[in-house]
Formats: sequence, structure tokens, C-alpha cells
Amino acid sequence: MAKMRMILLEYNRNIYYNESMRLYSLVISISAIIIATLNAIFGSAAFGYNALYSVLATVIGALSIASIDMIVAFIVKALPKKLFSSDKKFFTMSRKERKLAEKLGIRRWKTKVPDIAVMGGGLSKSRLLISNDNTYISEVLYENAYAQVIHIAAAIVGFALVPLYPLEYWFCFGLPIAVVNCLLNCMSLSVLRYNFGRIKTLQKYNERRAKRKSEIAAKPQKTL
Repeated sequence: MAKMRMILLEYNRNIYYNESMRLYSLVISISAIIIATLNAIFGSAAFGYNALYSVLATVIGALSIASIDMIVAFIVKALPKKLFSSDKKFFTMSRKERKLAEKLGIRRWKTKVPDIAVMGGGLSKSRLLISNDNTYISEVLYENAYAQVIHIAAAIVGFALVPLYPLEYWFCFGLPIAVVNCLLNCMSLSVLRYNFGRIKTLQKYNERRAKRKSEIAAKPQKTL
């Protein structure tokens, strides 16, 4: 029972854990520094631009990809809720996908990957711990499903950044930034999909428990 009650607690940690946000920001910063530095060293010789241009092109690319992700999130959140029903198998990991994720160590690093798609979505930390509240669990599953689609779309649409650069700079700035964005979105997506099935299991457990209680209540009471 205690193990079942921990499922939403772990989901809550994935959303709000401050350490994961710091790590996420660190990864983005390091990636930007590497891209800018490599371009400053090698790009200047190949294309003639200076270090300042390399830094500015990288920073503008990072800000642009963040804007693209936000626009994607806004569009997906505007879609009808019925498209994100928790009954759709699409949102749950298959056995093969789960085994692959576990081989890649998702249990170790999943709490360190923030879900940017649902940050600030208004999910209550206290209510997430009420494991027998299936109404709220349903909302959590909807948020999870929305976030999955946001991360998938953002990972793909992020490559629209590439042609925004001059053709000769595609492989210098556009593509590396888009690849980093894709990898980060895929990591968050993996955690969401991994948690979705576990939260769904908790929801079904609560449904069975509620059914048993109603059956017991419906039984005629013995009189002495």
C-alpha cells in the first residue's frame, strides 16, 4: 500500500524538484558554451566570423529554440481535451519501450529531469499526494498526456530553427542547437511516459478498491 502511495509523490518530484531545474539549466548552459567555443575556434577560420558573432549566434539560437518550444506548448494546450484521454494506449510505454528505458537507467535519472511542458501548470503538491483522489489523478494524467505531445512536437518543430540561419551556418549553429533541444525533450518525454503507466495503475487500483467498498456497503446487514 505504501508503495502505491509513493507513485504520485515521485511524479510530483519530477515536476517540482529544484535540483532537476538547476541540472537542466546547467546542461543548456554547457551545451551553449561548447557550441559557441567550437565555432569561435574553428568557424572563424572556415567562415571568417569572429568570436563575438559565434557567441551572439548561439545565444540568439538558444532563445529562439526556447520561443519555439513555448509556441508549441501554447498551440498544443489549445487543442481539445478529448484528444488527450488517458485511455489512449499511445501515452503509455510498451513493455519493450519500458525495458529499454530501464536498461538506460531511467530509474536513476528520472527525478533529475524536469518536465518543462507542465511547469507552472497549477498542479497542487499537496493534492498530488492524495492517492485515493481519482478525480485529481485523472487531471494529472491529462496534464501528462498534454506534456507528452508538447515534448514530441517541440523536439520535431525545433529543427525549424536550422533554416533560419544562413545555409553555410546550418551545421555550425542551427543543427547543434536543434539536436540539444531534441535530446532534452526526449528525456522529459521518456520520464512522462514511464510515469504515466504507473499513475494509471494507481488509478485502476483505486477503482477496484472503491468497487469493493460499494459492494460491501450494498450487502444486507445481519440482524441479531
